[in-house]
Amino acid sequence: MTNWMETYTGKRLDVMDFKAIDMRLGDIAHALSNLCRFNGHCRVFYSVAEHSVRVSIHAESVALRLKEPLNTPLFVAQCAMFGLLHDAAEAYLGDIVRPTKHRLRMARGEEPYGIRNLKDVEMDILVTILATAHPELAITSEHEQIVYYSDELLLATEARDLMLSHGEGVSLVEPMKETLVPWTGMPHRVSESCADLAKRKWLEKFQIVSDRLHQAAEKAEVESE
Repeated sequence: MTNWMETYTGKRLDVMDFKAIDMRLGDIAHALSNLCRFNGHCRVFYSVAEHSVRVSIHAESVALRLKEPLNTPLFVAQCAMFGLLHDAAEAYLGDIVRPTKHRLRMARGEEPYGIRNLKDVEMDILVTILATAHPELAITSEHEQIVYYSDELLLATEARDLMLSHGEGVSLVEPMKETLVPWTGMPHRVSESCADLAKRKWLEKFQIVSDRLHQAAEKAEVESE
């Protein structure tokens, strides 16, 4: 039995020993666009990639409304990028539903792994992805608070509009007032599948935010001189 997985681009890696060289944006975009939220139990297909783009957009809007000195272009762009990547580790571990994620522990294996909490493995992968994705992506507790809130808000809204229970008891955060309409219900290219659409939009969003991060970082450096 092998201890490696193969990714969409053909990369072989060990998720228990994830390294910077293992990260490929094409793998993340492809996997997240094919992963369905709520473990596939929502009424229509709704990908983790779409969720991530929506979290990115909302986190950016929250950051823009902050008072100085936090609402700098660099901080806002960092929030948008962190929102886009906050579930990126699921490209390698899958979208495990929250109740299971909190309870599940990795079985004891051969050294050097021992017993590891699945959440710790996920965090190790995410930290590596964030450190590799962009040189200007320095995450602080302020970024985490904004993205966590945006994530919870989207969870509450998605559950209300996509689940049979309408989200009862899913989150303590009140959902958005507007109804969430998944991209699957919007007009798009005839030749595109739902996953292809989500993948394209995720990659487009990454490029847009990446460019803004570069520009904001250069501007901040000039202003500090």
